[in-house]
Amino acid sequence: MKQGGLSKSFLDASAKAFVADPKNKLACNALTQSDWEKVVGSNAEIQSINPSFSKKLLPDMKSTSQRQSGRCWLFAVLNVMRREMVTKYNLDDTFELSQTYLFFYDKLEKCNYFLENIIATADEKVEDRLISHLVTDPISDGGQWDMIVNVVQKYGVVPKSVFPDVEPAKFTRRMNNFLLFQLRDFAKELRGLLHKGTDVRARKEEMMKTVYRVIVIHLGEPPATFDWKVHDKDKKFLSFPNLTPQQFYENHVPSNVSDLVCIVNDPRNPYGSTMTVQMLGNVQEGRDILYLNLSIEDLIKYAKKTIDNDNPVWFGCDVGAESNMKGHGLMSTELWDYESVFSTTPQMSKADRLRYGQSLMTHAMVLTGYDEDSDSPDEPSKWRVENSWGDDHGDKGYALLKKNWFREYVYEVAVHKDILSDEHKAALSKEPIQLPPWDPMGALASKL
Repeated sequence: MKQGGLSKSFLDASAKAFVADPKNKLACNALTQSDWEKVVGSNAEIQSINPSFSKKLLPDMKSTSQRQSGRCWLFAVLNVMRREMVTKYNLDDTFELSQTYLFFYDKLEKCNYFLENIIATADEKVEDRLISHLVTDPISDGGQWDMIVNVVQKYGVVPKSVFPDVEPAKFTRRMNNFLLFQLRDFAKELRGLLHKGTDVRARKEEMMKTVYRVIVIHLGEPPATFDWKVHDKDKKFLSFPNLTPQQFYENHVPSNVSDLVCIVNDPRNPYGSTMTVQMLGNVQEGRDILYLNLSIEDLIKYAKKTIDNDNPVWFGCDVGAESNMKGHGLMSTELWDYESVFSTTPQMSKADRLRYGQSLMTHAMVLTGYDEDSDSPDEPSKWRVENSWGDDHGDKGYALLKKNWFREYVYEVAVHKDILSDEHKAALSKEPIQLPPWDPMGALASKL
């Protein structure tokens, strides 16, 4: 007889212990009749919300909305870019760059990247963990910083007025499901041809033509050239004719994404090292994922320094952990009062949460301000966060991130190379640690 089963004596004892404590019945009555967040949420922590910040970047941009898609990482970088464009050209705070334009080419490139990975792994058994991982979700809406660099450098950007959102970009599930079905069929075919010793290059190109057609049918065909015409806030008419997306990016967008590097906090691996994730990317000929792994104190320091230089910060985090983003827009490790309701509070370090699958990067947003802490001048007490879920949560779409939450659930920030110390600049040239494709640091920011 197998050991470890739940006996009748265990069930009887557990039921007796439950009813012996009146607090359990009170918690049960409350939680079965109400919303989880209203019962477990700490009222004192929610009442502590104060949307005032000692350092706040201007202008205050109107919130954007990624709708039912995982494009947060693209919205975040374009929110950084548009903020600088609004200042440069005196534009209205509703100005946006086209998220669907970058999404189109990222999706196309990810499909090609997947087929190339299938070709490269033809000798692996289809049942092996690597192939299982590759075919599980190869064309996620989400992404990492270096994937942004790859697609922007290759394709440029365009205003949203030139290539606006369409329904399949706002609600991506159907398009993704069909593409994935087609790609898995292509993967099976490619592996079969390769096992016969057939040259598959011409066939793969035909497959990608099919992929291109499917994506265009969903999202429309992106412009090769366009005229950018806009009125500034003073009603002055601005006109820039016959631009390519690359010219628009190079000549009109102040941001240069290739000047920024992604620094991460992964306490499982040595600080001062670089890391990459095998078989993670989008543009086949683009640069590989590269992380500089530093202490959380370094991430805080560089994020604060970037804002002090009047620049916003693209960052990646585990947005669903200890947060109430779609309500009060609060990220705080003191938000949930587990002990009072459940008489238990899980205790795991950041490293162990990564090891045991409890946490990983799920969402990208933008830091646009902070509030100084009189007790700790080098570490802000809270940060102002521009999200991309519309304006019906938090402070008109802006959230509040507390200092302890930053330490526990922020995993990466993109900062300019110039602000790094000489030691950290030198570390960027180190041979990177090779993380396996399924490592949690390979998670893509894609939270809806």
